[in-house]
Amino acid sequence: MKLLTGINKLDQPNQLFKTKSLIICAGRPGMGKTCLAIHLGEAIATSNKVLYVSLEISSKHLNHKFTINKMVILDDIEITTTILREKIISGGYKLVIIDYLQIYTNNYKNEINALKQLSEELDICILFLSQLRRDLEYRTIEERRPKLQDLENNFGAPHYLDYFNKILFLYREQYYFPEANDTSIELISDETIKLYYNKLTGGLTDDLSLS
Repeated sequence: MKLLTGINKLDQPNQLFKTKSLIICAGRPGMGKTCLAIHLGEAIATSNKVLYVSLEISSKHLNHKFTINKMVILDDIEITTTILREKIISGGYKLVIIDYLQIYTNNYKNEINALKQLSEELDICILFLSQLRRDLEYRTIEERRPKLQDLENNFGAPHYLDYFNKILFLYREQYYFPEANDTSIELISDETIKLYYNKLTGGLTDDLSLS
């Protein structure tokens, strides 16, 4: 089942958001992961139920910072996969966004595998946000666009990436080059997408019009 975002380059031809899939969106702090996830979640929530699990920011602060009208926000820091499963079933959610992976678990092998199975069992899409380690900051500015190896370093083993149907990297050119205006999206392969866009301050703006 397709979950449409309203952004052509994400919705076609290589449909990014589908049920029975596990997706990870990774980037350094300041790249706009939360803002992008909220924008996509709100768009998908116009036709499907969406649960946003906010483990870093309280629901009150999240609603104060962003305009959230359609998604259900859960900010329970003690959430487990078992509890999450119950909430998904009772709420009938088709998209679950978890912000972010390193707070949710450090037992990557068991939890990521469990969530992958959950996405297939309940016919849902799960989107994980993930921080990337500081290592890439030590590269030259021109080389700081995220690579698969940066995500592999997060997990400590490359095979964990096999659980994810799609991998999304966020990188803002303007973070390092204020004069830049890079809002392109580049399809690297069927499994890996690099998304470069202007960071938003909240709500829908033309900065995210990637179509």
